[in-house]
Amino acid sequence: MAERPSLALYVNGDNKHPSPAGSYLAACTFFAAFSGRPPEETAAVESFLPDGLTAADARFLRATAWRIVAGYYGWPLE
Repeated sequence: MAERPSLALYVNGDNKHPSPAGSYLAACTFFAAFSGRPPEETAAVESFLPDGLTAADARFLRATAWRIVAGYYGWPLE
């Protein structure tokens, strides 16, 4: 949220219910944590974007998820 304040992660700013971008970020985070792989490695990652989420925003969210998960577990970012 600090890096891209214009990218709303919650609907209506309620800080409880995720927006499509927030749900996408959560899914990328779960994928990275459970698989130990960057979300970028998944096949057809651009094929199933939530409504209103641009490809550039999706790439940012995938990279952010991997950076946070890899940092938490001490995995290399490469």
